[in-house]
Amino acid sequence: MNLPAALTAICLSMLGTHASAQHNPAASWDYVHSPTFAGWDQERLDALDGYVADSTATTGMMILQGGRVVYQYGNVTENSYIASCRKSVLAMLYGKHVEAGTIKLDATLAELGVTY
Repeated sequence: MNLPAALTAICLSMLGTHASAQHNPAASWDYVHSPTFAGWDQERLDALDGYVADSTATTGMMILQGGRVVYQYGNVTENSYIASCRKSVLAMLYGKHVEAGTIKLDATLAELGVTY
């Protein structure tokens, strides 16, 4: 599995997390003590770690579940230059709703009640 597919799969699996289960950090993040107890496959996380280290220029990455850190790579406090990621993030966030028919991509502005 390539990195975009792996990240998409990881992010999509997190979209089902119930909002009331979220924990937001104050001065620091809470960490999941064992990703396997939270439903994650440790071997796959280890493979992701190796892939990110060996095959990408990623400087830092976090995977959160319920507001707690499941996986961390690199220096996540360092600011990094990223480009062209908005579409990918929006696709991950909206894809579930597009598939369910809640969001209709072919709707016109008039059909949505947007006037100008």
